[in-house]
Amino acid sequence: MNAVGNALSLARIYGAYVRRREKCSYLPIFIGVETSGLCNLRCVMCPHGLEETRQRRGLMNFQTYCRVIDEARGFVQDADLFGGGEPLMHPRIFDMIAYARQAGIRTRLHTNATLLTPERGRLLLESGLDYLSFSFDGYTKDRYESIRVGADYERSLQNITDFLGQKQQLGGRRPYTVLQSIEDTSERLGPDAQAAKDDLRRRLAGLPLDEFRVIPLHNYGGKVPGSRGQEGRYSPCTFPYYAIYVLWDGTIVPCCVDWWGELGLGNICNTSLVDAWGSDGMRNLRRLLGTRRYKEVPLCSACDRLWRTRRLGIPQRSTQVVRQFIIQHVLGY
Repeated sequence: MNAVGNALSLARIYGAYVRRREKCSYLPIFIGVETSGLCNLRCVMCPHGLEETRQRRGLMNFQTYCRVIDEARGFVQDADLFGGGEPLMHPRIFDMIAYARQAGIRTRLHTNATLLTPERGRLLLESGLDYLSFSFDGYTKDRYESIRVGADYERSLQNITDFLGQKQQLGGRRPYTVLQSIEDTSERLGPDAQAAKDDLRRRLAGLPLDEFRVIPLHNYGGKVPGSRGQEGRYSPCTFPYYAIYVLWDGTIVPCCVDWWGELGLGNICNTSLVDAWGSDGMRNLRRLLGTRRYKEVPLCSACDRLWRTRRLGIPQRSTQVVRQFIIQHVLGY
C-alpha cells in the first residue's frame, strides 16, 4: 500500500473510532502475535508474577505462527511478535521475523535485552526486523534490579550498547530502535534519579538509538496492584478498531492485555482472523466500550487504558502508535 493508501486507511479507522462503530467495514492493519508466553524475569509491574499467569504460558508452535501470518497476509501491515513473554526465548524467533517479512508485514519486537548476545544481535539485524524496543526500567542499578527481578543492570545495558554498536557498524537505519522506560509520569524524578537518567542518556549518546521513550505504568486490566487506576476522561479503547491479537496457544483475542484469553474470539486452528474481526464478540466489545458500558467487561472494567489523557479524541498512548505508523508507512521510513 502506498503513502496515500496508508493515510486513507488511518482516516477510515479514525472515523470508525470517533463514531463508535460496532461493525468495521475494513480489516485490521495490525496484529499482535505472542510468539513467547514465557519470560526469564519476574518484574514487579508485570502479571508474570501472578500464579494464574504462570499456569498458562508457553511458546507458540511454528506451524501455528505460519498459519497466523498466512491469514494476515494482504491486510495486516504491522506485527508485534511479542506479547506476555520474552520473545528471545523462542528458538525460532529469527525465522518468525523473516517469515513475516516475506509476507510483506513489517515486524516489531520488544525485549528486556537480558538474552541479547552478539550472535542474537547479528541475527536480529540480518532478519529484516523493522522496530526494536528495549525495556529498561529504573535508571540506577539498585532501582533497575528491584524492578526487573532476575536481571543485572550492567549486563543488560552492555547488551544494549553492544547491539547498537553492531547496528552502527552496519550503517543501516533498521531496526528503528527505542529504549523504553516506565515512570510515574504524574511525579517529578528526584535529583538522584534525574542524574542517573541523564547519565544513561550520555552512555547511549553517539549510538544509533532512535528514541528514548518514557511511558506510564499500566495496570493490565487491574491485574497488577499498585498501578494507577481510573483518572482523567473516559475514552473507549482503540484496539478493537485497528488490531487483533493471537496468544501463544492460538487463542484469538481483541486486546494485548488479555493474556488469559478472557475475551477469546476462537482459536486460529478453527477460526479465521477475518471471522474473529467481524464476530459477535468483537462487535459486542466495541458496542459496550463505545456506550461506556465497560463495567460489563470484567477485563476492561478496571483497565487504566480507558482513562488516559487524550489527543485528537484518542488516548495519548494510541497517538504514539499512530505516530510510528506514519513514520514507517506514510513517510516511508
